[in-house]
Amino acid sequence: MGPMTVGRARRGMDVVFGLGLGLGVMPRVAVAQIDAGHGRAAPASAASVSRAPEQARPVAPPTHARSAEVRGDDGQVARWASTDPGGTHVTPQMPLQVHQSVQILWHSTWYEGSVVAVNANGTVRIHYRGYGAGSDEDVDRANLRVGGTIAAADVQPPTGPPAGETVVWSPNDPGGAPVSSLAQIAPGRPVQIRWNSSWYQGRVAHITPDGHVIIHYDGYAATSDAQVALGDLRLGGRIVPEQSHSTDHDPGGQHVSPRTPLAPGQPVQIRWQGSWYTGRVVSLGSRGNVLIHYDGYGASSDERVSRSRLRIGGTIP
Repeated sequence: MGPMTVGRARRGMDVVFGLGLGLGVMPRVAVAQIDAGHGRAAPASAASVSRAPEQARPVAPPTHARSAEVRGDDGQVARWASTDPGGTHVTPQMPLQVHQSVQILWHSTWYEGSVVAVNANGTVRIHYRGYGAGSDEDVDRANLRVGGTIAAADVQPPTGPPAGETVVWSPNDPGGAPVSSLAQIAPGRPVQIRWNSSWYQGRVAHITPDGHVIIHYDGYAATSDAQVALGDLRLGGRIVPEQSHSTDHDPGGQHVSPRTPLAPGQPVQIRWQGSWYTGRVVSLGSRGNVLIHYDGYGASSDERVSRSRLRIGGTIP
């Protein structure tokens, strides 16, 4: 296995307003260069790599289908939309019945739901359609409508990325502040997202009523929006894209022998299937082999190689 090893997509979530109908694994292509409009790897230009290795690793986040017709934890169809559903505002005097359908405003988004109970203090206990009973909560009547419509068209994502967005990712840690609480984030806030041992620039797309965070990867269509753990997010970090360089020509430099001193982080040139790639030392093995990282590839492509495949001080344009 080498720098073009095909990775495994992370398992998706089964129910978050229709997330999780599919996993995205990129096709095998010449080089991991992203066609952001479709969330897949695009063929490399002749200038970017002199010979196409047989396999390329995926660098895109997993693709998830999202629909208004997905059944949730309660067996019902979850529906939500950012657009106003219309209908009648629920006033303090308006009578409500248990199981009556309502539309619920939560964090600037409208959800389909139903009345669980009318409380003595004037609030209403509601159930979010498509979510478990653990998400039921008391809400003010000002956040309710009756007779409104959340149409399926409202929740269908666009087919391509938002205008002006580009993919920004790197296998290197972006720094920044860890996210440990929902109070630190809000929809629209830029974040750095860890996926498959690499970091991507994106933003918070949505926070669900049961506290799950849905993020959007910059440069990808909304079909790649996904639920992530708070531990996979950073605030205020900086992602510096790492460039991959390779050549079919001998890079020169010094051959690495069993006695050649090496150190973690040291730049090296690595031979893989007849071509040479730039990279660096990650760690030294007890049997003389070396764990290396290929520039421009995620940590999932790191591998242990023999010293005979390495050079130091060589040049790969």
